[in-house]
Amino acid sequence: MRQDPLNDVLQGALNSPGKALVLLIALGAFGAGYYIGGHGLPAALAPPNSSNTGANQDNISVRFSPKGGCTDAVVAEIRDAKQSIHVQAYSFTSRGIIAALIDAHRRGVKVMLVNDKKAADEQGSKASEAAEAGIDVRVDGRHPIAHNKIMLIDGRTIITGSFNFTNQAENSNAENLLVLHDKPQLYRVYEESFQQHLAHSETYTAGGAKPDRRTR
Repeated sequence: MRQDPLNDVLQGALNSPGKALVLLIALGAFGAGYYIGGHGLPAALAPPNSSNTGANQDNISVRFSPKGGCTDAVVAEIRDAKQSIHVQAYSFTSRGIIAALIDAHRRGVKVMLVNDKKAADEQGSKASEAAEAGIDVRVDGRHPIAHNKIMLIDGRTIITGSFNFTNQAENSNAENLLVLHDKPQLYRVYEESFQQHLAHSETYTAGGAKPDRRTR
């Protein structure tokens, strides 16, 4: 008769209080990890808001997290986009940012996302949602980690910094976000770097990637 491993584990837990306790702890840890990965820490457990809400000077603005307005600043720049948005991302789970990018795509802005290859298929990643919406999504597997967190908008706006495009970066982590406007020399080298990574990236498909023959 075929044995059911899960049933054996449950029966063992029922017959041993010690095993039952270990099983409950493991299930609780798994559930907590799953929730935090997608939502960030609950408000009662999250670190306090950043005491520094940011500043603006000479067409440069800076924001800090947790809860210092980084996501709102990114979304505001995306909503102002008229022509193009080039994104490089590592972990990308932010509902607000993906919603703004999809909206920009639907109103005719050319949106392109280059995501770290491994991170693109992690729990909560928005890479598949972007691809399903019709956004051109590529994955960069050339490096151990494709760790850039950058947006280049309309040839004039650079978004960079440590801030991952995630719920955890907004609500829990200590991060910084830098937004630069009208810095053409800086924009040029950022765009050149983006194109270099794009050239060796692959077209994203949910659960994996296939080589992009158009760039090889």
